[in-house]
Amino acid sequence: MGVRGNLALLAHIALVVTLAMLVAVGLATALARSRRARRRPLLLALIAALVVTAVGGVAWVAARHGPSAPVSANLTLFTQSLDCSHVSGTCGLPNALYAVRADTGAVRWEVVEQPPAYFVGSTPLFDNGVVYAYIYPGPSATVGSMDNYQLVAWRGRDGVELWRRRVFAPCCEAPLTFVAGGNLAMLDFSGPTSDGSLVWSLALMRASDGARVGETRLPGRDFPAVVGNIVYQCLPDKTIVAMRLSDGALIWRSSAAAADAAQTAPRCVIMENDGKVFVSMPAASVGGVTQRNGELLALDGATGQAIWRYATPTPQPLAVGDGLVVLGEGAQYDPTSIVALRASDGALAWRHAGLPPPPAIKGYNSQRTAAVGDGLVLVGGGSYTLWALRAATGRVAWQITSDYHALQTVAFVGSAVFVRTLYTGSGALFSVPFVDSHSYFSAYRASDGAPYWQTTVDSGGGAAGGGQAIGAV
Repeated sequence: MGVRGNLALLAHIALVVTLAMLVAVGLATALARSRRARRRPLLLALIAALVVTAVGGVAWVAARHGPSAPVSANLTLFTQSLDCSHVSGTCGLPNALYAVRADTGAVRWEVVEQPPAYFVGSTPLFDNGVVYAYIYPGPSATVGSMDNYQLVAWRGRDGVELWRRRVFAPCCEAPLTFVAGGNLAMLDFSGPTSDGSLVWSLALMRASDGARVGETRLPGRDFPAVVGNIVYQCLPDKTIVAMRLSDGALIWRSSAAAADAAQTAPRCVIMENDGKVFVSMPAASVGGVTQRNGELLALDGATGQAIWRYATPTPQPLAVGDGLVVLGEGAQYDPTSIVALRASDGALAWRHAGLPPPPAIKGYNSQRTAAVGDGLVLVGGGSYTLWALRAATGRVAWQITSDYHALQTVAFVGSAVFVRTLYTGSGALFSVPFVDSHSYFSAYRASDGAPYWQTTVDSGGGAAGGGQAIGAV
């Protein structure tokens, strides 16, 4: 059942319960004032009304929360969202960090920041029982083009704050941060160099207390990928490097990206899975002249040697898993086709074409997302539908549609899939009806999309922002 259908069911149950309660109150009053001869039928009617009220209440709770998902009671979803019920004044930015039980959808705990402070950046992150998030204290924290953010750590099981550190970073977004063993690796800037340019580096912060314990300089200016103690990055000289995060030592340098003479420095996105490194490089042209042919490279994670390459102008990487690499083709951020390649050799497994373009909503820029698990590829974002495609064939197994909400897969855990449903606003370029202003977490059965539970994780409306994390507390 979609979001609107579930809300309609809740509304109908609430209406029945309310009417039954009113009838019960009326019957109780009539019973108290009636003569003895009329008390028996009134009493029977009162009992019937109370039964309807009780049954309706149970049905409302069941419809509200649904059955539990078959996961550990310790598994928790973390998200940045809104809670306007605990603040005064303006409330339009994600001011709350929620911890939601993955088995039932119940809120385990939340922390709320008072305006003008709000949560920002690529966080929350979760590792080893601790959740991390960035907070922007407000305009007073901005100095020129730089901001003083606060990186905060909370204990995952109960939300107790463990520590917070000020982080100085360029305006107007908290720095990209990775979990790397016992450290956090934060994208930072150092310099300027002799030619006046900034040098990118990864600042290492001890996860236990946020203390800065080191810095690893990066040779390039593309966003890095960090997996454990390894950093991957594309360089201006057409090579790709893998380095140790702890000391910056070079592990390998691959020249696979320079195979095409028409290519210039790759502007790339890197993913790692099962011993392979996948490097996505979109095509580029200047004045109609090709400067780089788009392709996806698969490299050996141990040596950097090219295993295969797949040519496509817009290889937007979405997900890797179950022996597949899932790409978007078409518009770079809103692809109209989903392509699955065999991770072993790059052969085309299937293509699912004809995805609709994003809706005409002012300020709406939800990117296409994907996740792989339990024999499915779940494709969300972009429009108001979550598609479950069979990993073997690319055919639709089931789908969920929710008006004015973007659906994004958070995680697969066993046979359950967890979805963030984000309200995108009703400020369309064209007149549209108002629906609601809530965002949701939901759990579905992966095999057929049947709902386990759905919960609203904001109070007061508005679009929720930030990322999501999941882990056992």
